[in-house]
Amino acid sequence: MEKSSWINTMKIVIGVFIVTLLTFLSYKIGEYIDANNSLIGSILWFPLVIIVCIIYLIFIKIKYKNIKSYEMVKTYQVFNFMEIFFYLALLIGAGTYFAIAVLSDTANIGDYFKEMAIFLTTLIFLTILGLFIASKVVTRKGGIVGLYIVGVTLCLTINILVSCNVINTRWLYYLLIAIGTAMMIISIILLHNLLKKVFNFVLKQNSNVMHLIEIRNFCWACLISSSILEIVIIVFHFTNIDLPKTTNLLLFLPVIFLFVALWISLMQPIDKHYLKLLDLYIKGIDDSNVSEKVRLNLIRKFAHTTRRVWVKIACLFVKPFVYTKVKNKQNVNLNDGPVIFVANHYEIYGPIVAALYIPFRTRFWIVNGMLSLDLIEDHIKPGADKILKHLPEKWHRNLVKRFSKTIIKCLNEFDPIPVYKESIRDLIRTMNASVEALLGGDNILLFPEDSRKYKDGEIDKFYTGFATLGEMYYKKSGKEVTFYPLYISKVKKTMTFGNGITFNKKNDSFLEKQRIAQDLYSEMTRLMENENSSTKARK
Repeated sequence: MEKSSWINTMKIVIGVFIVTLLTFLSYKIGEYIDANNSLIGSILWFPLVIIVCIIYLIFIKIKYKNIKSYEMVKTYQVFNFMEIFFYLALLIGAGTYFAIAVLSDTANIGDYFKEMAIFLTTLIFLTILGLFIASKVVTRKGGIVGLYIVGVTLCLTINILVSCNVINTRWLYYLLIAIGTAMMIISIILLHNLLKKVFNFVLKQNSNVMHLIEIRNFCWACLISSSILEIVIIVFHFTNIDLPKTTNLLLFLPVIFLFVALWISLMQPIDKHYLKLLDLYIKGIDDSNVSEKVRLNLIRKFAHTTRRVWVKIACLFVKPFVYTKVKNKQNVNLNDGPVIFVANHYEIYGPIVAALYIPFRTRFWIVNGMLSLDLIEDHIKPGADKILKHLPEKWHRNLVKRFSKTIIKCLNEFDPIPVYKESIRDLIRTMNASVEALLGGDNILLFPEDSRKYKDGEIDKFYTGFATLGEMYYKKSGKEVTFYPLYISKVKKTMTFGNGITFNKKNDSFLEKQRIAQDLYSEMTRLMENENSSTKARK
């Protein structure tokens, strides 16, 4: 475990511990001032925290104006909100439990502090243990954000179950919350280390400012949580609300912030593919041209991209309706660099299945008209007319117009490469963008069939122009790219990867282009016949 990881762990836990301790002391001071009104200390303490936090936040805003340049980085922007809402859930969880302890049984307030001390000790132990494992496994597998999501989901579920009186065992509650919180702390620390590399190596900025921003995040969390807890305590102090009836409501407060934290975490664009590219870039790439393309690709992903959560949710909803079994993915070798996947279109079914189930990070070729608000209606209207043929024609136009923007946003989520077919110059524009993507380390998926001729369930002859990518990529990188056929069967509900066809630099460029297209078509046909023969054999 890195020294910085240990320091960050202690910062987070000590910060929460200090806030908890000072809250407890404020109660004791209030008890000393007025034994019959011990809440007076807490009522005075939280406004003091709010004032101190506001002063510090104003100081940071005036003193360190260069923070804005760091906040413009989208990945780091998402990380900041993940961190703030994690702190909020943690502080409000501790604070509401403190409020319940104070309001229900002031004689045993010391027991609350002991329980919090045990909880934080357990949290430190689980976090340190988890960091040793996660730093070697999770980071390499690209599951940092996934770990955060699991941690949030666990804490969210446990809080809801406790609020509904499903879980009543206190030690079990503490243990499960400690496990979930440890997962979130571990993922935040790993993300911190990862983004530190992004700032230092990719964006060429000093990552030391990150620590200042993260202290500011904690201040924001203290400010908001103190305001909420102040309202809770004042309401209970000046009213006759029955605590037992509202205990579940108080425990539900952290759930709100955990849910927001979960939503924000789904916006994080970091995945295994780009972690691998980042490591490759940091270790060093011999070709300076390729190295710069990878850096620009990483900047595009880390600095300018976030995920649309609603698209991910929509994909999860659609998946069961187009269930597809992925076969022979072991045929694909990504160790030698990016590859090009060539799939059959199968009308709209092929692209949808590929987008939902392809197990490799891939950028799609998509006709530019589908990405333009001015042109998309002409592209989707024939399909809409076919699907909505039983509805009035006027409804067709209205539905197409209404959903055009949504479709474009959804397609852009898959980081497409626009395909321009208007002229040779436009087509070259697409080819150049594709080569740039390959040089940047991205895989590509394209559909080379003539969409005007293909038949349902069959494969039509391929256009050969796409095979030029092999020669163009070789001239830029000195490497021979491999094309992998991908056959999608609607009847069998399968997506099968075939044997790769590698560009051969020794062959004549024109003949090589024809060879690649023909061999891919032959391999795709073989995959189709195998699927069909297995269906007949079963019958």
